[in-house]
Amino acid sequence: MTPRVAQGLAVMRLELRKHFLGKRSLLVWLLAAMPVVLLAIRFVAVSVLLNQFNINMTEDVNVFAMIFQGFILRCVIFFGCAGIFSHLARGDVLDKSLHYWFLAPVRREVVVAGKYAAGLLASAVIFGLSTLASMFFLYLPHGGEAMAQHLLRGPGLGHAFAYLCVVFLGCVGYGALFLTMGLRFKNPITFSAIVWLWESASFLLPPALKRLTMVHYLEALCPVPVSGGPFALLSDPPSPWLSVPGIAVLSAALLWGACVSIRRMDVQYGTD
Repeated sequence: MTPRVAQGLAVMRLELRKHFLGKRSLLVWLLAAMPVVLLAIRFVAVSVLLNQFNINMTEDVNVFAMIFQGFILRCVIFFGCAGIFSHLARGDVLDKSLHYWFLAPVRREVVVAGKYAAGLLASAVIFGLSTLASMFFLYLPHGGEAMAQHLLRGPGLGHAFAYLCVVFLGCVGYGALFLTMGLRFKNPITFSAIVWLWESASFLLPPALKRLTMVHYLEALCPVPVSGGPFALLSDPPSPWLSVPGIAVLSAALLWGACVSIRRMDVQYGTD
């Protein structure tokens, strides 16, 4: 193991303990728990209180696709990554602890890489668990036998793996974006709101502008397509062979921008 890799892993461990194993991670966990709690309430209301359940598995597969693309991907993962990755840099400024990283015998690019790795690991685990738990409570009213049939003999396992891949790629792309913006802007909240409006309106954009949204490529990787509604402008979904490398290249470019920003950064706590 090279010294820089060892230093990056050390930064990652410190960031995980600092940001994701304490009170700071509470809001992120609460955000990730929202779809799980809503679907758990649905299970209790329909299966226990009303003692009836007439929806078949195929309909629930489509319901989960709408929940994932409309709520988990566009809201939970987006705002979760905004909170996690923006705070990785701005949090040190607010805590007046950023200068400790600059005084340590570690290259600033290694600090960025370690922080990004910590955020990516934490966000992928948190939102991946949220996605799996949401699927579990959505399919639970069908009973254990129907769930096993769907998972082992149907498309259930393939769908779960595809959704987890989308969660991971979403964290990769949005994480790189918000880490870079956290280093460039003193208040990334305004920028996050603008990006969210742009991403949320992707179904209304013409095909040329859809290609400038990250959610367009993430939705193309989802196993079950969802209609954008009567006002949506139709366009051909990008191929996975374009979506995955495209998100990876864009994330690498954003991380390079983050490294450039941190190399030029001066610690001036009094102005923040």
